[in-house]
Amino acid sequence: GLAINLTDPHVPAMARRKSRRLSQQSPGPYELPALALWAGNGLETQAQRRVTQAKDCLTRLCNERRNTMAKLKTMDVPEQCTDSRLLLLYKRLDSLVDEITSARLALETAINAPVPCDVDPTEWLPDELIIEILLSLPCETLWQKHCPRVCRRWYRLFGVPSVQRRLRSTRWEAYGLNVARPTVLQGHEGAIRALAVGPSGVFYTGSADYTIREWSTCGSSSTCKDPLRGHTDALFALAVSSDRIYSGADDTHVKVWRASSGELIQTLTGHNAGISSLIVGRDGHVYSGSFDGTVKVWSEKDGTLVRTLEGHTQGISAIALGKRNVLMSGSVDSTVRIWSCETGEELHTLYGHTNVVFSVAVGCDGTLFTGSADCTVRVWRHDDWAPLQVLDTHKDFIYALAVSKDGTLFTGSADQAIHAWRRGKDGHFKLNVVLTGHNSEVLGLAVDDAGTLVSTSADGLIRVW
Repeated sequence: GLAINLTDPHVPAMARRKSRRLSQQSPGPYELPALALWAGNGLETQAQRRVTQAKDCLTRLCNERRNTMAKLKTMDVPEQCTDSRLLLLYKRLDSLVDEITSARLALETAINAPVPCDVDPTEWLPDELIIEILLSLPCETLWQKHCPRVCRRWYRLFGVPSVQRRLRSTRWEAYGLNVARPTVLQGHEGAIRALAVGPSGVFYTGSADYTIREWSTCGSSSTCKDPLRGHTDALFALAVSSDRIYSGADDTHVKVWRASSGELIQTLTGHNAGISSLIVGRDGHVYSGSFDGTVKVWSEKDGTLVRTLEGHTQGISAIALGKRNVLMSGSVDSTVRIWSCETGEELHTLYGHTNVVFSVAVGCDGTLFTGSADCTVRVWRHDDWAPLQVLDTHKDFIYALAVSKDGTLFTGSADQAIHAWRRGKDGHFKLNVVLTGHNSEVLGLAVDDAGTLVSTSADGLIRVW
């Protein structure tokens, strides 16, 4: 813990006065999982008070038992005791044995209980002092104990440059990831919802400014080609296959571009609403999900429509290809449906989310991940689609998911954070690292074969980790 001397002249007088009223405030929804802070005027946490109360109770009961036994020793007790006073003493002595046992158990429970705070003891401290507290903690504590989740103020201060520099100066390998200082790229003039990774460090982004940009990163440097223009509304989806780029926008069109020259090859029409997602399969087909509630399957060779998958009751917001030649689609109707790529038949419907399913991703082992507006990520087994786990550390909508080759799961949210998850020995995913830096919602995530993470945001910026 950290003791703060309130008599220090550097602590404002207003803080000293306000601290005296902290114990009279009603309990707040604050929790300090990594810290227990005490101010110099004797602020006590709720857990400390419980331990003190339990000790006092046990001491009082033991003293009463000792006094009762002393009274009995001083009295002449016959074999047939009928004195009501003596009977009450014996009865009280028997009950004290049970009460002392319960009090000892309560004391043990109070000592081993977690340490919640009934108020935020740092509420009255200036930002500079809280930053010093964060800088005094080990980086492992900052990440693994989720200090940014203490309250909104701590979350804001966690992202200040001095704290971030401290974290980035450490070896990230200790936390299971090799994350360097992210490269920030700027070029779009609107939110970036569409993101696709190409070969050799090349990736593509589509924005609400109706343009597509190609980026190439090499070390800390990056280059951007001239934007591709052709859509008449915001872009939502991109997919890359060999020398072709597929783009989908809110103008209901899927456009096919030649990656090497930027030439527009073809425009695929057929959807009745905006395109939300695109993916190129290994079977020679291109799949497009739309807010009209359908998935259309196109021939990659000539762009002809092969089939239409229908079943969702509302718009489709995300699609992904899984093992065993199946397609997964997430919808505004809060369900995830599994389709056969060969026949177009609906195989399963997965229920569990309570709001829009914004993102769908598949791991190398076939595990299915779905992110939703209910602020959770659900993990599903690929052989029978049984639910395995619910990840609920985000505070807002989960817009993006990505899985690396080593099995690390990245989740991007409207709370402006990216969470990295690693699977433990027990098979469950555990939060490993929280990446902060975006100043708006994280809308897109992608990981290339080298393990480079690319994230896009509603602020029009791209970060390469």
